Amino acid sequence: MVETNERVFERKMEKPQRAALKEDWKAFKQFFEENKNALLEPMDLDKNTAFHVATRSNKPHLLAELLVMLPISDRRSALRQKNACSCTVLHHATLFTDDVQVVDVWLGYEEEEPLALLKMKNDLGETPLYMAAKEGNIKMVQHMTNFVRVAAEKGIIKMVQHMTNFVREFQFHCIRDSDKLPILHVAIIGQHFGIEHYLYFCGGDVAIWLMKVDDELGLGLGEVKDEKGLTALQLLSKMPFVFRSCSPMGTTMSLLLQLQI
Repeated sequence: MVETNERVFERKMEKPQRAALKEDWKAFKQFFEENKNALLEPMDLDKNTAFHVATRSNKPHLLAELLVMLPISDRRSALRQKNACSCTVLHHATLFTDDVQVVDVWLGYEEEEPLALLKMKNDLGETPLYMAAKEGNIKMVQHMTNFVRVAAEKGIIKMVQHMTNFVREFQFHCIRDSDKLPILHVAIIGQHFGIEHYLYFCGGDVAIWLMKVDDELGLGLGEVKDEKGLTALQLLSKMPFVFRSCSPMGTTMSLLLQLQI
């Protein structure tokens, strides 16, 4: 009986898959120390590589240790390798961790082009920064924005020119290509229902922070409309469940005040 490629694939990656499921990152690392060629191969049916999976460990040092197993010439391509949804390791990180050191590890290998990895988009046309906003991952949003800001400052003497560069670079992350949904809108939509039907507005902190950036830069995020012609304030007004008595009104009211100013 001849095994299919899929079966061979399953057997080859069974050991690191099992280690990741058990959160046995020592065994995970050991497998790839012994099989360095497998680092750039898909580990699962979603075509996640070892680097995608390792972001779930919440161990930045593990990511760095895996990277140095590769020849220097292969490291940049490893960071750019996409899974089945065209998500890079940075996209993937926004789903599983708010440890900003993960970003530092990845972008530490991007000294010459620090924004290149941040600008890569997935199948929906989302950058990692946009995806972090969608997930309500405020620490990642702030840290990635800081990378954009620092990159805009390099080689620039005049403050006006710096701000112009920063605005241009930041705006690149503000719209999702697939449906033109603005970043502020997706931050508002990004909420979930917690235990006992209490609403936890996880995107609220991101939305409020984005409005503060908007005040600083004059991006006009509050005036940008989605494909239905709704501004962020109009979108919020169509979400009555946010205003139920059981929901924490502090965040919601803060966002309303920001949008109305």
